Amino acid sequence: MKLILYHSTTKLALLVCALIGTAIGISPVANAAQSNGPAPYHQIKGVVPEINKLGQALAQAQRDEVFTGGNEYSGCYTDAAASEFHESHKLKKIIQRLMATRSFALGVSALKKVSSTRLTEILERWNLPIDKTWAENGHIGSDGTTEAGKQIETEMAAALTTAVKRAVVGK
Repeated sequence: MKLILYHSTTKLALLVCALIGTAIGISPVANAAQSNGPAPYHQIKGVVPEINKLGQALAQAQRDEVFTGGNEYSGCYTDAAASEFHESHKLKKIIQRLMATRSFALGVSALKKVSSTRLTEILERWNLPIDKTWAENGHIGSDGTTEAGKQIETEMAAALTTAVKRAVVGK
């Protein structure tokens, strides 16, 4: 019963976020760029700075798309935002833009010098979404995102990590 109630509460919160944002003239999709900040990233110990810079860039790519929170002043990441992300093929564009950066080239070059075991550890760590959902946190707040937001972060983490792996090992 608690899970059903929480699920209903989360759906209601999403509806309220979308309605308030619409009422004050903020599109939940357009609002993404307004609500983002620095991405959480935990430095990997024992690696050269270029590897952590690449990891930070991967995390920031997720943050630039998916924002946390949702209240009367800012929208939350909705199913509509996720649909727009898919319909516009945004992930492909993000990967292409990231692969053209100096931090990607330097990070890949540095990753080619680590052992295969260490590479696997690093890629596994990067292959995770950066945020928990409101349900995982047990509350609705700025330290989490919606189910739609986590779905997009999960897709992005997998695709970005795959792009790095392909660049490093050539597969």
